[in-house]
Amino acid sequence: MGLMRRTLLTLFAAFALACSSSSIPEGIEAPLVRVRQPSGQIADGGVGMDPIRIGLVIDLMNRSDQILHLRYLSLQSVAGGAFHFGSTARVLSERFEPGETRSVDIWVHAVSDHPSSDLSNAVSVRGSALFESDLGKFRHVFIEQIDIVR
Repeated sequence: MGLMRRTLLTLFAAFALACSSSSIPEGIEAPLVRVRQPSGQIADGGVGMDPIRIGLVIDLMNRSDQILHLRYLSLQSVAGGAFHFGSTARVLSERFEPGETRSVDIWVHAVSDHPSSDLSNAVSVRGSALFESDLGKFRHVFIEQIDIVR
């Protein structure tokens, strides 16, 4: 088998695996996700390369009629804004009853290119949550915009 054919088969297999592992099982509605930054959850400083510690809250609502278990949550900033931060993750064991909303706290170490008094630009974040249920596992990917509160 030629190198080109093996490469294409490998890429196709990786693509198929990625698609199948992230699809939501039939009978489960995608959770509702909201990311926010509560007032007072930001440390001063952080201009240039000095990190800012920022507390974020991820609100997750189980809109399904199945019990969901949140096992893993990751978050990172995308596309500029008041600050940016790399991937931050938490391993969890949270049980969500049908219709239940729960909040997960996560602290990030962010860097700002703006003076600390000018953190007024919203920040876009991309997140991924791994859930398990009786109907199977799935990964829910979300993009949210955070308004900065000092």
